[in-house]
Amino acid sequence: MLFENVSYGSAQVEIKNGYLYFNDGKCREHGPGLFFRYDGETLDFRRSPPVFANQILRKK
Repeated sequence: MLFENVSYGSAQVEIKNGYLYFNDGKCREHGPGLFFRYDGETLDFRRSPPVFANQILRKK
């Protein structure tokens, strides 16, 4: 994940049992490409690059 163009961590996004998980947190789809994690944070794949909690995600 990037904050002000500085990498400060990594995240794992995967599909398990038909659900999207972000760092082991199950997500619920709100609309095409827009997900909410169990704690209310947003995961947005509607644009490129995708964002999580307003932080840019980049693929390793």
